[in-house]
Amino acid sequence: MSEVILFDGVIDAYVENPQGVVARDVERRAQAVVELARENVRKIMHRSPSVAEDVDYVMEGNEAIIGIRVSAGSMARYLDDKVFREGGSWLGDALEAARD
Repeated sequence: MSEVILFDGVIDAYVENPQGVVARDVERRAQAVVELARENVRKIMHRSPSVAEDVDYVMEGNEAIIGIRVSAGSMARYLDDKVFREGGSWLGDALEAARD
């Protein structure tokens, strides 16, 4: 019979630690999603492509939060309204494209 012994310190270092392997992988993926999302926003907002620079991510522990900065203000609302009217998804499409 085989036995598996789990060491809390090792699990923490790989999975739960914000500097661990999982967090670094999540951050790498978040960066890829942000780049694809920025491309999508530039296409949608072709008259105001600079709003794409407000698409960003923050890491909280080993989770990435991706969105548009509050400073984008009315341009973010316009983007949301335009996507709602015309269809598509600047973020959903980026998430799908970034999958391995």
